[in-house]
Amino acid sequence: MIQEALIRAVGGDDLSTAEAQAVMEEILDGRASPMEASAYISAIQAKGPTVSEVVGSARAFQKRLPPLELDPETFGVDREEIHLDEETLRRTTHPSRATTRTFNISTATLFVLAASGCRVVRTGVLSNSSYVGSEHVLRALGIGLEVTASVLGRCLREVGVGLLYTPIYHGPIRRAMEVRSRLGIRSILNLLLPLTNPASKTALCVGAYDMGTARLLAEAMREMGIPQGLVVHGEETLDEATVTGRSFLFRVSPDGISQEELIPEDLGLRRGRPEEIFGGDARENAEIIRRILDGEKGPRRDVVLLNAALVLDAFGHATDLKEGLEQAVDALDSGAAKERLVQLSRITNEALFTREWGPTLLERQTR
Repeated sequence: MIQEALIRAVGGDDLSTAEAQAVMEEILDGRASPMEASAYISAIQAKGPTVSEVVGSARAFQKRLPPLELDPETFGVDREEIHLDEETLRRTTHPSRATTRTFNISTATLFVLAASGCRVVRTGVLSNSSYVGSEHVLRALGIGLEVTASVLGRCLREVGVGLLYTPIYHGPIRRAMEVRSRLGIRSILNLLLPLTNPASKTALCVGAYDMGTARLLAEAMREMGIPQGLVVHGEETLDEATVTGRSFLFRVSPDGISQEELIPEDLGLRRGRPEEIFGGDARENAEIIRRILDGEKGPRRDVVLLNAALVLDAFGHATDLKEGLEQAVDALDSGAAKERLVQLSRITNEALFTREWGPTLLERQTR
């Protein structure tokens, strides 16, 4: 199947949902060689992935990922996974300062949402990269990531944040992740983990770096039957809503997809300059998040408040954006968001000493 699909993709032909699912199942089962799999994924990326190809591939992932018992009100907050290679940096950084990126806005937002009474699951892939991703910043914040399902459940119950970075969970899709790592470019594989977030059975928010991908994700969400969806894209290649310009929102429901634009002034927030939400390395970004949780005011706090307000409104935790913003402000000013970070760090590190812990990165490297 993969050889036929490769020939068709190179020729610019699109695959049906069933065909894309069958090819991805061959990759995940090891029936396709790494070379065949890489060539196929590259060909799909070159012609441009379609909704049917994304949905079919995501369904192959869903069949293999182990089920997790989640509270029915738990929802997912994720982002388009990318590789920070040269090609990606060119496409996802602000043109005025090509080597500078924003701090980890969505990571800070998780603690605000949890302090507002939400239960949130985020997925991610552990890597050996020296670049700054959410994994590196979470570790710098003192949070353990390679935990078991039981520890994940405790984190959700007691803190409201569940982080699915564990190889124990991702093992069944290991071959696809290896192909993704080898390619080192954005591809259809970077969209699949966010779409298959186990909390998407309730609701899912995903950030995307460009409008085309945002539309693709929204259409895929609807096709997959996700009850409530929100896709967010910020001007200047941001995968979050922004206080530096326009934010584009795609709201997904069984009735269809609606698109909106938002500017910070709509919520009474001051418009900031792009450099005011820039970050640094993992240690610097962790310090920025700590300062926000400690009550530091400014554009960095405002962009976290904006993103939290959008999710609270979209998924029924607030009656409108204004109320969502008020809840987010209270979560920060009361110290509740900071307490969620402290709790998550304590629980995940306690797991290390009770052996409720997945294999560490070092253990995986030496096996």
